Amino acid sequence: MGPRVRVSLALWQPGDHGEDVFARVAGARGNVRSHIAAPSETRFSPEAGRRRPARPDAIALWIALLAASGTLALTSTATAAKPEADFTVTPSMPTAGMAASYDAVVSPAYRGATIGWDFDGDPVHAFETQGTSVTHVYTTPGERQVSMRVALEGKVKALVTKTVYVNSQPSAAPAPAPISPSPILPSPIPTQPEALDPGGADGATSAITPFPIVRIAGELLRWGARIRLLVVMAPSGTSVTARCLGKGCPLRRLARRSHGRPVRMRGLEGRLIAGIRLEVRVRQPGFVGKYTRFRIRGGGRAPLRDDQCLRPDRRTPVRCEFS
Repeated sequence: MGPRVRVSLALWQPGDHGEDVFARVAGARGNVRSHIAAPSETRFSPEAGRRRPARPDAIALWIALLAASGTLALTSTATAAKPEADFTVTPSMPTAGMAASYDAVVSPAYRGATIGWDFDGDPVHAFETQGTSVTHVYTTPGERQVSMRVALEGKVKALVTKTVYVNSQPSAAPAPAPISPSPILPSPIPTQPEALDPGGADGATSAITPFPIVRIAGELLRWGARIRLLVVMAPSGTSVTARCLGKGCPLRRLARRSHGRPVRMRGLEGRLIAGIRLEVRVRQPGFVGKYTRFRIRGGGRAPLRDDQCLRPDRRTPVRCEFS
């Protein structure tokens, strides 16, 4: 058997002679005489080809015979849509002491997969709850990390981590004040939650309200991660700055301004190798802002996350303490 020749399915074109088709198979026009043996009454050669065009049905027959004998290899390729995984939180900002619903949203390719949930943000991601739709109650307010893992046939196919802000329970209405002849001045209406500076002695400073949320989602890989979503939800007028540190960053710095809608940092999405650090800062003049850092890891491990606060009078982030 001769060498296998890989050719396109479109071998014959209207007006081709016999030598035209078989020259494309051999790789050089005009150099085909004895490469393919055919019956004497229908043999294709440069001389015969010039006398009359080759019959398309005869050419198709020879192509089928050559493919069956292994001389030709006809191939085609197709690509499938990449499976996706995500989850929703209802309500998006739960209240401490009240149940919230966590619902998985996965592609049909993940049908039959095991969905695991981690609500305590522990470093080893102990997925203590399973199910497509689950509920969970946080007893105290603040930021919480929620992770969803998709496992199929004993392998982790996707891991999505989101930051959920848990609101405080509304305080009970105060008892009516007794009637007094002297006028009672109205109490000031609180408009901002307060973030305490753990290292300062100058009291509390107002924080951005609602406090910004930084969300990341993607796929964990052996060499790092493929980030398909990096988005910041912050009030209108806040500035969002993201930096990428380390080898292999797609961009070094990206700056945006929020207009009350989610701010997507597309320039920092994509393939990120292990060791890269992403830093996101959300600021507003005169208010305590948000700082989030991600460190990409390899071996299919989730990125390490660190959330802190940004005081207006300091460049470095500090630990957040919400009153």
